[in-house]
Amino acid sequence: MNLKDRKVKKQVQAKLVYEQVRRSRKVCGMSKSVLFVIYINDMPEVVSNMIQLFADDTKIFSQISSQEDHALLQEDLQHLEAWASKWQLRFNSTKCKVMHLGHSNLIV
Repeated sequence: MNLKDRKVKKQVQAKLVYEQVRRSRKVCGMSKSVLFVIYINDMPEVVSNMIQLFADDTKIFSQISSQEDHALLQEDLQHLEAWASKWQLRFNSTKCKVMHLGHSNLIV
């Protein structure tokens, strides 16, 4: 998450102060990893399938047994793409993988 060129609001005594974010491991006493988790906290709300978040990894999974299941998963991927665009994040497509469990593929 790029915090450069952003300002944070904090209270100093009885006054609200806006301060430029400096490049540091902590912002307002919180580590960047905690801020990132807060930043992505609403991601599961945009999908209907199961999703797991761990650090900066995202896994979405579903059992595909019909054309409708396939369409729902594709819709969720599009929702995630829109979410990422809204928050100016991107998924690394070179790291995206599909894991298939079962004896046959459903031809869709």
